[in-house]
Amino acid sequence: MSSLPAPASPPPPRFPVIAIVAPLVISALLFLILRSSYVLIFALLGPVMALSSWWEARRAHRAEIARHEKAQRERDEEERAQEKRRKREEIRQLETRFPTPPSGCNNPCGDHSAPQKAPQSALVVARGPTPREKR
Repeated sequence: MSSLPAPASPPPPRFPVIAIVAPLVISALLFLILRSSYVLIFALLGPVMALSSWWEARRAHRAEIARHEKAQRERDEEERAQEKRRKREEIRQLETRFPTPPSGCNNPCGDHSAPQKAPQSALVVARGPTPREKR
C-alpha cells in the first residue's frame, strides 16, 4: 500500500564461530607449552565474551526489526488516513458542485410535461420523436 518500498532490514548477526574456537585452540596450545591450569580458565573468557556479544547483537537486531515494522505500520495508517481525507474532500467538492435535488422531487431537472421548442438561435444537434409522435 505504501508508495515507497520498505527499506530492507539488515541481516541478523552471524554466530561467531571463529571468535569462540580461536581462543580455545590458542589456550590449549598455551596449556601444552606452559602446563598452567590458569590458561584454561582464561580460555573460557573468549567464548563467553563472543557468545554474550552475539546474544546482545541478536537482541538489538530483533528490537530494530520491531521498530522498523512499527514505523512501517504507522506510515501505512497515515497514508490510508490521507487517502480517506482526500476522498472525503473530493466528495465534498462534487456535492458542492453538483448538489442533490430536494427530497420529494420527482423530476430534478424541471417540468418537462409540455415539449419545448428550441429557440431559433440555438443549435439543435439531434431531435428524436416525442412521446406523442411515437404512438
